[in-house]
Amino acid sequence: MKTRRKSALLLLLPGFIFYSMFVVYPYVNSICYSFTDWMGVGPKKFIGFSNYMKLFTDPLLSKEFWRAFSHSTIIFGASTIFAVILGLALAFLLAAPRLKGRGFFRALYFLPYILPPVAYGFVWRYILNPRIGSLNEILKSIGLAAWAQPWLGSIELALPTVIGVWCMKQAGLYILFFEAGILSIPNILRDAALVDGCTRWQQIWYVELPLLKPTFITLVMFNFINSFGAFDLLFALTGIEGRPLGTTDVLATFFYRTAFGTTTHPFGWGLGMGAAVACVVALFLVSVSFVFIVIRQRSYVEY
Repeated sequence: MKTRRKSALLLLLPGFIFYSMFVVYPYVNSICYSFTDWMGVGPKKFIGFSNYMKLFTDPLLSKEFWRAFSHSTIIFGASTIFAVILGLALAFLLAAPRLKGRGFFRALYFLPYILPPVAYGFVWRYILNPRIGSLNEILKSIGLAAWAQPWLGSIELALPTVIGVWCMKQAGLYILFFEAGILSIPNILRDAALVDGCTRWQQIWYVELPLLKPTFITLVMFNFINSFGAFDLLFALTGIEGRPLGTTDVLATFFYRTAFGTTTHPFGWGLGMGAAVACVVALFLVSVSFVFIVIRQRSYVEY
């Protein structure tokens, strides 16, 4: 028995070492940096909770933080409706037994998700370009020139446009998971409902949706983490400063500017303040994710 335990520990040791080096150590380091005044070079000065206090009390910094937080919240809410819920509806269509070309539609929906986010973002940046973009050209060619807009340059349209691009990328994953959940439901339950006189809609509402509740909660949690950690796609679309005029600024771009600065503010607020922002966001994500996990555990239906 002891030999088996030692063998198991030896097998786990390499993974534990790599995990500690590339996950645990950076997290612990970030927490330590958050209590210092450090610009990335030179000595670190311990200042206690001053970075955290400044984050919520400094007029400029606090304003930018809450603006970025509100935009991340909007992206999460909109993507939950348009990517997760519509993904559930499309998954039911894909799981229909009589559907032809199911493999083609799966690939079509999943393709945006597997593309690198930066490449996907730059492609859409050119598509949405007001002068050379194909979207405006298509609208003009079909007589809808009035609909042509500076999609990423308008204060009113920039954030909804970013949300639309984000949802199209994320939806494929949710469709795939929901379809797998639907196909895993035993047919005997559907047959029993059919014998009881249930219509197809009643089968979906009373049999399949309750069994998909844990999957739904898990994907909403996954969407929550993704939305509040979104960076690469938004960076490719609108840049670090959340153009135009910060209307597409999110927590990740705010963190980058705080820690590393931009061309207009080359030094930012320093790595110490950036680490404080990262710790606040991480604490928020962990807390809400824990709530999701508790709700998910209570949502299981035995069959």
